[in-house]
Amino acid sequence: MSTLVTMAASKEAIAIVLDVGPTMNSAPAGEATPLQTAIQAITMILQRKMFAESKDEIALILFGTTDTDNPLVDGDSYEHVSIARHLGVADFDLLQMVQNDIQPGDTPADFIDAMIVAMDHLESGLQGKRGFGSKRLIVLSDLSSPFGDDQLETFIDVIQKFNVEVNFIGPDLDDNDDDAGGAGPAEGGSGDATPGKDKTPQQRAGEAMAKYIIEKSNGASYSFNEALPALSYFQSRQVRPTAWKCLLEVGPNLKIPINGYIKMKEFKLKQSWKNVYAKDPSLEIKRERTHHLDDEEETEVDPDDIVEGYCYGSDRVPMTAEDKETMKYQSEKCFKVLGFTQTEHVKRGHHMGDSCLSVSAEKGDEAAAVALSALIHALYETNCVAIVRRVYAARTSPRIGCLIPHIKADYECLYWIELPFAEDIRTYTFGSLPLKEGATTNKKYTPSADQLKAVDELITSMDLSTAAENEDGEKCEALKPKLTFNPYFQRVYQCLQHRALHPDEPLPELSPLIARCLQRPQAVEVACQASAEKLGKAFKLERVAKKKEDKSGEAMFKENGASKEGPAAKRPKMDDDLAGGIQAITKAKVTEVGTVTPIEDFQDLISRKDEDLFEKACEQMQERIQQIVTDSFGQQFYGKAMDCLKALRTESIKKSESNNFNDFIQDFKDTLITKGRRDFWDKIIAEKQCLVSKMECEESDISKEEADTFMAGEVKKEEATPQQEETTADDLLADL
Repeated sequence: MSTLVTMAASKEAIAIVLDVGPTMNSAPAGEATPLQTAIQAITMILQRKMFAESKDEIALILFGTTDTDNPLVDGDSYEHVSIARHLGVADFDLLQMVQNDIQPGDTPADFIDAMIVAMDHLESGLQGKRGFGSKRLIVLSDLSSPFGDDQLETFIDVIQKFNVEVNFIGPDLDDNDDDAGGAGPAEGGSGDATPGKDKTPQQRAGEAMAKYIIEKSNGASYSFNEALPALSYFQSRQVRPTAWKCLLEVGPNLKIPINGYIKMKEFKLKQSWKNVYAKDPSLEIKRERTHHLDDEEETEVDPDDIVEGYCYGSDRVPMTAEDKETMKYQSEKCFKVLGFTQTEHVKRGHHMGDSCLSVSAEKGDEAAAVALSALIHALYETNCVAIVRRVYAARTSPRIGCLIPHIKADYECLYWIELPFAEDIRTYTFGSLPLKEGATTNKKYTPSADQLKAVDELITSMDLSTAAENEDGEKCEALKPKLTFNPYFQRVYQCLQHRALHPDEPLPELSPLIARCLQRPQAVEVACQASAEKLGKAFKLERVAKKKEDKSGEAMFKENGASKEGPAAKRPKMDDDLAGGIQAITKAKVTEVGTVTPIEDFQDLISRKDEDLFEKACEQMQERIQQIVTDSFGQQFYGKAMDCLKALRTESIKKSESNNFNDFIQDFKDTLITKGRRDFWDKIIAEKQCLVSKMECEESDISKEEADTFMAGEVKKEEATPQQEETTADDLLADL
């Protein structure tokens, strides 16, 4: 699956504020406590940052702890608030601390005090650091602890001044039902704060305060039921694209400075976990590669004495580094338009490469922007694309591609997509099924109108373009590639995280949230059920009983050999690879091309791994062809001789031995004319089994013109005059 590579945002500083007070550790039997659910959410946040290789920095602040550890503590203010982890990049140490070291406290604490401590820690922790464009507070609490609002307005002013985003994860703040408790456990054993209990007046006051802070800071709130599924997906690593600068050459006089950015690229795992430690993790991993001779002592060879070589037939040609450097393709960086063509001429199946390039004008160059805009609109209005030769950098292989115009309301650009060269295209021809109207074969397999209608309804019912709903309740596309994470990557990340934290345990089962990605959307599941049943009725399946076959000679022979009636020494020994039964056993090994089955004998001989045997087989086949033609009564055996000639010619081309065949065919012509077999030569000309030219085999010494000249004038006329026949006879006598 390909993943969009977007412009990486500036680094973000995040302070996670976690409530570990007594109300977070109470839950009905069998239910996860709010603290356990909150720890699960924090774990997912850290995993997303780690596996995305994010440079964002995270701090962890706990409130409700028995002890107090923060720089703002002053008497009764900011008590029971502790900075568990200072601001830094997320790593496995932080992940392990969250999962194993967080303990519930026994004293409630003020969540506003904890947010103020977190904000102060962000400001002090970012001193001297650059590249942080945003700050965020993530508060995970059931909001059941007492709080004070004496510093609330000052705190909100600071949040607004520094543009800090505030997110609350806990109870559902949109639930206004006074009698409603928690929304119940989330999938996977987690639920909203205090699940199954009515909200206390203190909790309602905390929710009202959280709503006020969110409103003033343009923040957001999420229940645990909403947050856990969203956080369960690991994000792809963010990459900052670098512009590929070049000149777009349109003809000899027009050169437009352009910037190329990767719009889409196939995402690949870095697989850095392949570097493992044998025993001591403190030791540095080193790789050593040595070369040894294939002898009894396995003599080690010095790297300076090694030269790469390439096989050329049976010879090995050495190739030094200097030779390779000299033979490298010499080129220069370019982006040159070769021509233009209609869009329909570039088929979707011709798109190649693992990325798509977005081409725009050089920033700040107004003339380049105007020129490129004119080209974009010209291509769009004429429904054309530009065919372009692209060389990424000096001494790199050239690529050919097309430029497709892309125009939107707020921007316009050209998309460059790589196209194949002629050598990259593989043409496979498949015969069409004889199911069309008027077909003469397989009429019983022709689908009926009801069957075609059933298949059409099934396809319609599984349409993903309207299988989901947006926030406004409108139909929209389901499983958009842009918003769908690759479940394979998600599973790899899940296993890596588990192995790092639990090295001695087996890998975990597939997460239900990841497994859900492999299932059809619920709307599609329901919609296609009726169509699938109708399809099953339209296409009736019947179990066909296997026919009882008569015992073959081979089976009978095996039974006789395996019987206990005779002594074991007299039982025939059967090889596993004898697929032809008795015929294969009794058939003698082919040693030469015979006259009974010459083609089979010839194929048998040349299929063996012996280069000298091919030349010998060709000589024998040539003798058999001449013998069959000479011994033929009239044209009785001409068909058989022609089949042998075709087989010889085909295999000579495959084995690049066309010159041997050409020498034979020239001598064979003289032999045929000499022995009065001109009619067979005319048949060779008609069947076009004459000389092999360079067009058919590169090893041939015969050009296409020479081959055509050799055949020209040799076709026998249908009506010959008596004088011409007499002349032909005289010529034959002269040749004798």
